[in-house]
Amino acid sequence: MSFVNLSHQQWLINQIKEIRTYSGINKPITMDSALILDLHIDSLEMLELVTAIEEYTAQPLNDKVWLKWHYLQDVADYLAVTMGGGN
Repeated sequence: MSFVNLSHQQWLINQIKEIRTYSGINKPITMDSALILDLHIDSLEMLELVTAIEEYTAQPLNDKVWLKWHYLQDVADYLAVTMGGGN
């Protein structure tokens, strides 16, 4: 895994932690974490994540893309491809 991919993953984990700040849920976050089942991301928090990703990538995010995200790794893979550094 490249440094760039690790950088994107760390950014993503930080965003999830920030979004989850007020939830009171402090579960460990890994790339295998399910967005809904493990991290308890609700619709408003998903909107916050999508908005943060659009700002981070400077690109609009199509609904068809983010609706397929089930795990944090899915989001990280999107970032790797979109921001370069994807294999």
